[in-house]
Amino acid sequence: MDFLTIDLTKLSEYATFEKQTKMDEQIYEYIQVLRNDEAPESTIEVLLFFGRSSLRVLGVSFAKYQTIGEALNLSKSTVIRAINRLDNYGMIERLPTLKKWGIGGSRKKSVNVIRILSMKPQVETIEVTEEVNEGKGSGNEIIPEPSYTNHIQEHVLETGQTDEADFIKNAIPTPIFECLSPFYNARDLYTLTGIIFKAKAKVNRGLRLESHSEALKTVLMDVIRRVKEGKVNRMHSYLFASMKRLFRWLQYVEFADIYE
Repeated sequence: MDFLTIDLTKLSEYATFEKQTKMDEQIYEYIQVLRNDEAPESTIEVLLFFGRSSLRVLGVSFAKYQTIGEALNLSKSTVIRAINRLDNYGMIERLPTLKKWGIGGSRKKSVNVIRILSMKPQVETIEVTEEVNEGKGSGNEIIPEPSYTNHIQEHVLETGQTDEADFIKNAIPTPIFECLSPFYNARDLYTLTGIIFKAKAKVNRGLRLESHSEALKTVLMDVIRRVKEGKVNRMHSYLFASMKRLFRWLQYVEFADIYE
């Protein structure tokens, strides 16, 4: 394993962002992913700590686990679990370092340098791509790049702003497209579809949406109505919870039909 020595000039080569605004946007995209996955709040706190402590070299933070824990009032083991989780998502990268003790002295392993990666989380992208292609079978369809940013509008778009939606008409289940495409653009459509499939996976991946299209449309239209009426502040979270309730009910109905 290669080790770095802690030197700001050297570390500047590992910067992952050119502007702080870009780094902040990426961090909040990741936070949306973590919230959708119901990750522990401690994981989000650690990610935000890395953002706050990486302003000298954008995207690069270095601190001992104990230091992070003391700053956030978390145990060392909790910090380590949070960092491991962020690493598994592909949101950060750990670069082991060496610290030199005195002139000509020995070098010992020191703090880990953490890089906030400027990309979409690999785990999330793979999961949603597999789900969105479920049951299509062609393998040749063009799937737009998913976006998990919290800057995506969580309010219903005006009808007519949906030109790009045609690009993914064949990439997502028909009931979802028919219900949401009049209100959302292509990127938001893909994001919302990912949330729906994530909720389904929490209950039963085997449920076929096409077999319950009317029930699905009813719930989706209710979500949209509540958003337009201003009754929902966090649409993504509300959609996820509504879909989980629906899929649990559908699973119960399917089991009841089997044993009648």
